[in-house]
Amino acid sequence: MSSSPAHPSTLGPVALANIQVDVTTRLGAITKPTATGIKGLDALLSGGLRHGTVLALTGAPGAGRTALALSIAYMAARASAGVVFAARGVDATELVARLAARALRKSYPESEVTYGDILAGRAFANDAVRRAVNDAVDTVVQKVGAHLHFAHLDARDSISSLVERSTQLWARYERVLLVVDDIEGLAVSEPGELSARVMSVAYELRRLADHGCAVVVTGLERHAEFIAPAATLLAGLVPAPSEDGRAVPLEVVVHKNRAGTAGRFKLHAVYGATEFSER
Repeated sequence: MSSSPAHPSTLGPVALANIQVDVTTRLGAITKPTATGIKGLDALLSGGLRHGTVLALTGAPGAGRTALALSIAYMAARASAGVVFAARGVDATELVARLAARALRKSYPESEVTYGDILAGRAFANDAVRRAVNDAVDTVVQKVGAHLHFAHLDARDSISSLVERSTQLWARYERVLLVVDDIEGLAVSEPGELSARVMSVAYELRRLADHGCAVVVTGLERHAEFIAPAATLLAGLVPAPSEDGRAVPLEVVVHKNRAGTAGRFKLHAVYGATEFSER
């Protein structure tokens, strides 16, 4: 390999006249947006998630980041987008349990079965409930099983290995969504201080989005400032105390939005059933 320095013409700023930019393709205008299932978010994203979009969801532990990210992943898969849900702190059993609790509540609005009940086996003590849960699992597989993919990350996985495991989707789907739950978990594999690692991973996800997909990433609120530079839209989740111990009043505060205006809106969240509705 030659060690000769690069030609000066390849270094530094490039004249605008020498840059070819296909604005419509770059902004994903040719492909229809993928709705998040949350009207407030879709409005702020001018219709939904597009190629090149990085939606960052931040909040304190227990604020509902994972539940909302999974809800968005589910809705994208329902719309026939190719979706990868990548996580280190969630395994495949929990993911299916979360979606089964959601499906169960859709079929039985009064259902109080949570994904925790399913994981702990409490939902199987009653035969009728057990059958309903099994039917809910079948419903999830039927509706999104062909489009929703799960990538469990271990300590050795980095953003590069995640990309290698996901690139096959680019050839199979017109629209692709990568959901990374807990950016801190993925940043563990990177060198340096945690804040620098989080920012590095955020920019890598930005680069990945620019190559033809949409990205949803969750992170802790204390790292929001390190995720923000790479994000298209940065939304903070602010839950209020629950009045019944199940439903949570949730305010979504949009601090930054390259696609439009900032703002805030409220949701009615049932975390145990991965359910979010407009208030």
